[in-house]
Amino acid sequence: MLTVRILLLLAVFSWGTQWTIAEGDDAVMSGQGKERTVAFAEVAIKVAAEGLAANTFEGRTKAYYAIIEALNLAESEGYDGHSAKLFQYLGDMYLQAGDTETALSAYSDAVLSPGGLGDPEIHLRLGKIFYDRGDQPKAGDEFARALIMGGKKIFDDQPEEYFRFVTSILLPPPEGWDNYVPPNNQD
Repeated sequence: MLTVRILLLLAVFSWGTQWTIAEGDDAVMSGQGKERTVAFAEVAIKVAAEGLAANTFEGRTKAYYAIIEALNLAESEGYDGHSAKLFQYLGDMYLQAGDTETALSAYSDAVLSPGGLGDPEIHLRLGKIFYDRGDQPKAGDEFARALIMGGKKIFDDQPEEYFRFVTSILLPPPEGWDNYVPPNNQD
């Protein structure tokens, strides 16, 4: 894992100083304050998603730069409305690189960011890490948050054991998990 961090740091120092996600993007460059931060974060999220989808060192490096630039701008502008999603992608990048500890730290930062607590995707990722570590109480707590806030569909692309585990520790709602509608999806 140390090798991954060293390689990533080398990439940061050798490539990052000249690269910016805002270059050539008039919408990002022309805005100010919250507008600029939101536009920048949206571009960063798109770049990060594309970089992670590539599942390569270069893709992760591109994702890293996009996320860090957006987080730095958010901090300097005083608007962090997209920070939870940016930290989530940062965690995804580290998890993809095999650095579970740093991924856990990024996901924890995501939960502490505005909009992060209760985000089913973030809680699902935390639950997976804790489950894989054998920390059943923490895994159960995070999976429960993911299920309650995201419904059964949040587990659709996951190993069946995660859903079986969380439903073994939670009482089902009166309508059952198949018909459960999360609070954020009710009309």
